[in-house]
Amino acid sequence: MEIFQDGELEEELRKSDLQAGSLSAIWTLFSSSYEEAVNSLTCPVRASYTLADLGHVDFSLDPAQDVHREDFQLYNCRGQALECSFWRKQGQPVDTSRTSAPPCIVYLHGMSSSRRECVYLRHKVLSAGFSLFAFDLSGSGLSEGEFISFGYYEKDDLRTVLDYLFATGKASAVGLWGRCIGGATILQHQQIALTYKYKTLRVPKFEAHRLQIEESKATGELLCVRPPRVFPFRVTSLSANNGDFVILSINRHLVKNLDVAACKRLLTTNCQDGVIEIAGYEQSNGVSNGVTCDFVFGLTVDSTYGDMQQVIADMLTEVGKSAEKRNISFTSAMMGAASRLISHSVKKTAGYQFKDIAVLDDVPLFRLPCLFVSARRKDFISPAHTRAIYDHYGGEKTWLDFGGVHDENRPNEIVDAICSHFCSRWKRV
Repeated sequence: MEIFQDGELEEELRKSDLQAGSLSAIWTLFSSSYEEAVNSLTCPVRASYTLADLGHVDFSLDPAQDVHREDFQLYNCRGQALECSFWRKQGQPVDTSRTSAPPCIVYLHGMSSSRRECVYLRHKVLSAGFSLFAFDLSGSGLSEGEFISFGYYEKDDLRTVLDYLFATGKASAVGLWGRCIGGATILQHQQIALTYKYKTLRVPKFEAHRLQIEESKATGELLCVRPPRVFPFRVTSLSANNGDFVILSINRHLVKNLDVAACKRLLTTNCQDGVIEIAGYEQSNGVSNGVTCDFVFGLTVDSTYGDMQQVIADMLTEVGKSAEKRNISFTSAMMGAASRLISHSVKKTAGYQFKDIAVLDDVPLFRLPCLFVSARRKDFISPAHTRAIYDHYGGEKTWLDFGGVHDENRPNEIVDAICSHFCSRWKRV
């Protein structure tokens, strides 16, 4: 992988007014492992597993309650296949009213991991009354995607899953649980969740002919423009950003990749009690006062980060300590140059910048109750990063830490506390 043109790396180091005599020492220390370091950030080792590693497709929680796992693919907005697993108790309703479906915990795995990570906690989550949905983030596990982005692109993967669960009525509400990159994905999704709200329109079948269905030329989304005589408001232009209703499903049938004609045909089929259900969302720019997607009722973020530039700075500090042991001075100017070089390389390689992965300025606006979990032992993600998010968080919050490192299975008491957190928050909905 070619990251820099000839002389580009040396020139960036010289911009920081480094001593000419130190360049050779720095180059020896830095360049020998530099490309490997960039690759480890954008293309870390993928978790390798088979479906058999997810356990039995069917099993029993107790003699009276059977569980079934459904494995399937969803496609994110970049057209990449996401490998998904959905554990549900058999006999749980799907095609009745939306509120009768059980709440669902969506689990987002950590760095160099996969949906397999949640297998050890599935019994506790299911026994608590939730269904469990897990998937491989793009660039991880068996999902498509060449690179990871520390939540920058992965937040769109989470949006894909939430759209699916709401549109199909397979969850009445969702709790989000993420570790490391999964936790960062949840927080970055919350940034965009401030600007949209899921909603279900129920329209009498005899009024269906009055619905104006259009396709957005910009996004390909199907929009429902609501006439004032049927709906409480109507906007003047056809745009999701201007408040038009984006259709996700009609009578639980997903409309993704359908044209307007096919969508209109769905309006006349499979009606229950003469009423058409149109699931989708309204979007607007700049929703204030922390208003967020009410389909999500609670969060748990575990050993995560809110400022990727600071994560890289911490990593370089550790490099500096290692250099000092070899009697090589790695000054703050050198670390600044190295940070810019790494950011430059990641942008060229994977198409995103570390400066865009920052939530600390926004978390004071977040209002969903959140449990923060942190391993006490310092690892790639320092506990200080999770604590900084906790300190800035604007909603109801709880702190929980334990002895261990961020990539270990959580102790039973931690899993129990997380399940209890979700149960108590769900009861308030």
